[in-house]
Amino acid sequence: MRGIEIDLYMKERTLTGIEIRGQAMVLTRVDTLLSQDLMHDFLSGEKIYVGVKNNQVDSVYVKDRATSYYHLFEDKKYKGINKVLGDELGMSFRDGKVHRVAVTSSPAASNGIFFPRSQQVALAKELDALLEQRYQRLMSFGKP
Repeated sequence: MRGIEIDLYMKERTLTGIEIRGQAMVLTRVDTLLSQDLMHDFLSGEKIYVGVKNNQVDSVYVKDRATSYYHLFEDKKYKGINKVLGDELGMSFRDGKVHRVAVTSSPAASNGIFFPRSQQVALAKELDALLEQRYQRLMSFGKP
């Protein structure tokens, strides 16, 4: 997780949420039980809120220039990457897995594309470049 500001929300010493503001980014490693390859899912936007329930991610809300790259598995078989762009992105989770995704944009400019494994070379380069750009921007924050 990275951003200009990060707030943790607690209730009775238990984490209930995380809010990231300003060039917000969340990078998560794909479950090693699903893939032995080093793979990451990526979310970015100006604001990200992560809801936590019973020590697991329950929901995610991304606002302003929401971008998501998410690796898809079906019956533990890798299928590909889903790339989603929009003004706002909401995700709900069940049993540690994405259950529902909703994307909104005005004027209806949201975009979602599935890239099967055979078409991922260009997408992998795009994601690597995006991660490098975000990293450089965050490392230069506050420097003249």
